[in-house]
Amino acid sequence: MSREDTIIESIEEDLRLQREAGKLSQQNLGKEWARRMLTEPGRFIENEIRLKQEALRDFRKDQIFVGDLPVGRRGIFNLFNFMDGARRGHAKMLKESLGVLEEAGFLDLLRKYPISHVGNPDIFCHKGCRFTFAWARHIYFLGLFRKYIAPRLKTDFTALDLGSNYGLFSSLLKSEFNGSHNILVDLPQQLSLAHYYLSLNFPEAKIATYKDLEKPDVIGKDMIKRYDFILVPCYFYDKIAKDAVDVFTNFMSLQEMSREFFDYYLTRGPFLSAPFFFTVNRYQSAPTYDNGLTILDYPLGDFERIHFATTPIVGQRYKRKMLFFYTYFPYASQHFEFIGKRA
Repeated sequence: MSREDTIIESIEEDLRLQREAGKLSQQNLGKEWARRMLTEPGRFIENEIRLKQEALRDFRKDQIFVGDLPVGRRGIFNLFNFMDGARRGHAKMLKESLGVLEEAGFLDLLRKYPISHVGNPDIFCHKGCRFTFAWARHIYFLGLFRKYIAPRLKTDFTALDLGSNYGLFSSLLKSEFNGSHNILVDLPQQLSLAHYYLSLNFPEAKIATYKDLEKPDVIGKDMIKRYDFILVPCYFYDKIAKDAVDVFTNFMSLQEMSREFFDYYLTRGPFLSAPFFFTVNRYQSAPTYDNGLTILDYPLGDFERIHFATTPIVGQRYKRKMLFFYTYFPYASQHFEFIGKRA
């Protein structure tokens, strides 16, 4: 049995145990995520527990759960990449993201961590760098973490990433800070992708999954320190011990949640006891999301501000115009980036 087969078998066992426990359905996710959960899991999971191996191998190329750029850019000399206005606009945006990294002083991180091929993403190549937009954006977040937070932490810190998806930020954090312990909190199906992605990128890593977390009443410091990655389904969030987390991060997903879940995550022990908070989200969720959330709903006043800015790497995009051209249009709401130390 290959390593990939062993990983898939472990993921399927986790899904089976969760289905038997009635844990695979979630309520009141908000309109957008309720829609995604009707379609996205079925793209790589059959009957809730059986993984489609080829779909899993291509989950980033096929953009399961999360979109990315470029799209379909196979072969740099593909004529359509030069003719199609949308793809040319994407290329411009990707080049601009490289400029953001260079201006911020984070380009060394992109060169140090070229994009992982797990999930078979479409990759953009420019100035000797290989990346996607999501990869460049998370390299930027890693740069902010390295600049503002890392000097204030011990080398074996614990970071919790809420809405972690397939674990991109956690994987970069682990690569840069090898002694770190990383908690990923998300829906069970997305954690299946994280299990696959992290296992292939970190073959020696110790990864805690549902079967490791089911029986303990508390996910405490001692347990966390035994693992490199701890994949916590969102319904086990309350199991994470108070004072177990050093840094609480969230990128782009608090803005998408229903107000019920937004309040739930930010009024429980893992968040309330975390000394540092690092987030990037919209100033207001409307009009894309109908939850009524704005920056005023985030408890930023509970923290001494270390860094605050309008983030430069998610604030603009381009769309096709008359097939061969593209035009700039701004996001309906810009995004803020905030790093704070609990007051």
